[in-house]
Amino acid sequence: MRLETEFYELCQQYYQGESRAIKNRREFLHKPTQLLLFVRHQFKVGFYNEIRQDFPSALRHYFQAYSLLNEVKANEQNLLELKLIAGFISYKISRLCFQTGQPRDAITQFRRHIDFYKDLIGYRSLEFEHYAWLSRQFSLFAELFDKAVDNGLEAIQIQHPGFYYHQAAAYATIEKKISRLLCSSHTHKKTSEVVTVQPSEYFGQRTWRLGLNDSEPSSEEEQSEGIFLVQCQEVKVDHSANIVSLLANAVNQFRKHKSARMRQSLLVEMANEYFSAGDFSKALTLFQRVLWDYRKEHWWQFLTPTLTTALKCAYLTADWQQYVTVGLELAGKQPIGISDEERTRILMNMIRVISGDPPEPESNCESRAMDEAVRLWQEAARKEPDQMDMQQSGEKFFVIPMKEMAGLVQCKAHFSQLAVKADSPVVLTVHLRSTAPFPIRFSKLSVFFNNEIYNQHCVIADGQSAVQDLSVGGSEVPAVSSADLYLVPGKVSNYTLMFLALPEDVNKQVEITSVSLDLGSVLSGRCAVLSWEGGGGDAGFEPFAEENEEWESLNIQPRTQIVPRDPLIDLELQHQQPALVGEFYAIQAVLRVKEAAPVRDTKLLLGLREPSSEATQGTFVCLDKPSPDSERRLKYVSIDLGSLDPGTE
Repeated sequence: MRLETEFYELCQQYYQGESRAIKNRREFLHKPTQLLLFVRHQFKVGFYNEIRQDFPSALRHYFQAYSLLNEVKANEQNLLELKLIAGFISYKISRLCFQTGQPRDAITQFRRHIDFYKDLIGYRSLEFEHYAWLSRQFSLFAELFDKAVDNGLEAIQIQHPGFYYHQAAAYATIEKKISRLLCSSHTHKKTSEVVTVQPSEYFGQRTWRLGLNDSEPSSEEEQSEGIFLVQCQEVKVDHSANIVSLLANAVNQFRKHKSARMRQSLLVEMANEYFSAGDFSKALTLFQRVLWDYRKEHWWQFLTPTLTTALKCAYLTADWQQYVTVGLELAGKQPIGISDEERTRILMNMIRVISGDPPEPESNCESRAMDEAVRLWQEAARKEPDQMDMQQSGEKFFVIPMKEMAGLVQCKAHFSQLAVKADSPVVLTVHLRSTAPFPIRFSKLSVFFNNEIYNQHCVIADGQSAVQDLSVGGSEVPAVSSADLYLVPGKVSNYTLMFLALPEDVNKQVEITSVSLDLGSVLSGRCAVLSWEGGGGDAGFEPFAEENEEWESLNIQPRTQIVPRDPLIDLELQHQQPALVGEFYAIQAVLRVKEAAPVRDTKLLLGLREPSSEATQGTFVCLDKPSPDSERRLKYVSIDLGSLDPGTE
């Protein structure tokens, strides 16, 4: 510890002496002509004080250096150097402000820094450099802010690093656009053809102005070659990767600070950037993450363009399942801003895909990506999986949960009664309504229950006979329903199904777990299964409700109670009134069995109600006349009748 202390004191004395030496030399400088040296000296003194851990003094000198730098007259020749040095000094100031617990001063300094330099562009042929610099400034400040939060600084929902990462991504996007505009003619040229210029040893100095003062003009030839070199280097930059990285950081920050809607917006920006970069599978994945939120929040103006771009991604990746899923929603009446012609085109493409044929190309896609998509669809059409191979046949079959979208088919299912006797058929009706631009035929309608035994009896296949053997427990009940699954737009189609409840379900509920409607068939191509949970119902997030009194009057009743049936046994009590006090009153019970099968394990219980007066307190029941000294006084008697055959009396 003593040695460490000695070294620390020596360092303090050394850097303090260096600071004094710089201050002494500064007295001989002339500020109007040597302003850049003033900036240099203030920065060095601030750096020495920072090493000495004298942060207040370091901040004071850094502020003075930054203020002096802003007094330097900027022009195209020195602007890049001024912005880079200003960025260094501002970074130092912001970092020390965060370290010393002055976050407001750090934010104020950064805003002042950006406001001063954001309009100083410089060479128009190198305009992308300016926005790259702005993007870098915001990303560096966001990193400083994030480190400060990790060290205990409390950020708030309207002021946290996510906003700065987002702005950095926005400037990087502008850089990308300007770079493509200015450097598009260099993409086919080789950098080996460019004259190599030795880089400068100082930050921000142009290679074609080495050894020249600000007032001296540079060689036009060298300047053109230098600008051409910078543009060629810019072509090599992967802008999309940089933008996605910044947006990912912003998403993490907004997730951490529970800003769900901003997070959704950033995910869409990331998806659009992936789409622009040609990574369509990642773009489609991100679009899927926000679609449900857009529906739930009723953001219809955002939902339609998101669905449209997602459909393009599905087409360009030859993902037929996602193409059908997105197309189901776009082909209905729910999306805003989709014309009937476009809905018809999308639905026709869906039918082609379900049939195993390639769809027509989507519009406004790059020609190279379009050619690759056509090749992928053609390969998928030629490579049909073996129908006997269950692992491969799964590639042709998938389920679409309709609860998560307002698709082109609506479904409502209900039982005819809230309670059904065990010997009566359970009747349920499924109502379907299509919002497609033209009639469409489905292949199968299925209803699933909490008791899987009933599932096989509630299936309607298109074109097959509607009368089927729905026997349960030895009894047969026919299903009377239409087997035509040809849905006409706007028309409500009703399908009735019937079955008998099992004895073990008496005093239990039979519930519809899901209703499914098959579009296509695995045997003839591909199959998309539209599945509704429970009894279906309209999506609670439709942009508008089409007026249809018939459809609105239909209710959903997904469950019914199975109650015991009425017994076919008559019980008659024969007796002659009145009954006197102290008298044995004779009652004869007569049973008549009308069941079609023997009744087993039969018992007859005969008892008395609670006595209503003192006169009936001693009343009891017995099968035979008891003896006077008998002490057994029963309130009821049980008679085991055993098995009773039909017609027994």
